[in-house]
Amino acid sequence: MVQNKPLEEIIASLPGKMRGSTNVISAALPAAIPPVTLILLQSYLKLVDDFDAEIKLRGGRIRESLTGKFRELQILTAIPGIGFIGASTLIAEIGNVHDFNDTDKPANWAGLTPSVYQSANSTRTGSIKKQGS
Repeated sequence: MVQNKPLEEIIASLPGKMRGSTNVISAALPAAIPPVTLILLQSYLKLVDDFDAEIKLRGGRIRESLTGKFRELQILTAIPGIGFIGASTLIAEIGNVHDFNDTDKPANWAGLTPSVYQSANSTRTGSIKKQGS
C-alpha cells in the first residue's frame, strides 16, 4: 500500500494461508490511503529499517567480541531456554568464570539464585532474587 499498489495486487502477493481471508483483509483496508498517512507510513517503515540495520550492526559487534568465548557460548546455549542473546549477556555479566572459587558464586554474581524460604520441615522456593553486583 505504501508503494501505491492496487489492493488486488497486494492480496495476490500474500502467502497462500492468508489468501483464504481476502474478504476480511479487503474490508479492513481502505480503498486509498490519504497522502499524509502515506508519508507517515513511509517514515515509520524507514525508521524500522534503520533500527533493523542498527540491531544487525550491534549483533555483529557482539559476535566479534565473543570470538574467544566460543566454548562458553556453546555450553550456555546448550541449556534449555538460553539462546545466543541470553548466553552473551551472561558472559558479559560474569566475565571470566575461572575468577570464582565455586559454582554458587557466578550464579550469585549474575543474580540468578532463587529465593528459598524454610520453616520447620517445609521448604519453598520463590522467584529469582538479585544478590550479586
